[in-house]
Amino acid sequence: MKKAVKRILSLVLVVCMVSSALCTSAFAATSGGRGTQTITVVTKSNWWYPGHESITLRQDKVTVTYTNWRNSNKTKTATYYPTYVISIKNTNTGKTVTKTWDSKSITLKLDRNATYKITVSYANSPKNLMAGTSKAPLGYLYKNETSPNWWVNSTCKASAW
Repeated sequence: MKKAVKRILSLVLVVCMVSSALCTSAFAATSGGRGTQTITVVTKSNWWYPGHESITLRQDKVTVTYTNWRNSNKTKTATYYPTYVISIKNTNTGKTVTKTWDSKSITLKLDRNATYKITVSYANSPKNLMAGTSKAPLGYLYKNETSPNWWVNSTCKASAW
C-alpha cells in the first residue's frame, strides 16, 4: 500500500513539474511602453500537455488629468487602457496578422513549431489621447499623468525573448 501511494505521489510531482515548465511567466526583455518593441517567440509542439501555443500580453491603465483652458480650477481625471497595434509575423510562412489592443490583456494564439516576430507599437498620440472615452469634453487641455506600460504576462508552449 505504501509503495502505491509513493508511486502516485511521484507521478503527480512529475506532472506538476512538467506542466509548470511548459506554461511559464516571462518578464525579462519582453515589455514596453511608448514606441515600438519587437519580441521573438518560438513555439514547440507537446502532445502530452493540454492547451494551445499562445502568448498573453498585459497592460496597466493610464491616468489622465485634463484642465479647462478657460478656468484652470476645473480639473478632472480619467483612466483608460492605451491602444497598441500588434503585428504578428510567422517567419516560417511569411504570414502577418495585425490586431488592435486596448484592453487589460490579450492572448495571441500561435501555430505550433513556428518562430514569430511580434511587434507591439504604441498607437495613442496627444490628439487622440482621450479618444474612445466619454470623458473627453471640448475646450480642455490634456496632460498624461502616467506612462503606458505593457509586458508579457505568460506563455504556453512558447518561449519569448
